[in-house]
Amino acid sequence: MIIHAGRRPRTPHDHTGDREIVEWPVETDDYEAGMVEVRAAVPEGWVLLSVRVDR
Repeated sequence: MIIHAGRRPRTPHDHTGDREIVEWPVETDDYEAGMVEVRAAVPEGWVLLSVRVDR
């Protein structure tokens, strides 16, 4: 399966610039292991924006 994920920096409410969104795929045989990898790829100060699973 492939887990597609997206993250962006956590920004203050008055942020008016473009948001930087990073998307990446994770190939895995197990959903739980893949999600551990997805969560590990989100650095401090960023938020996990989206997760989509292709089987």
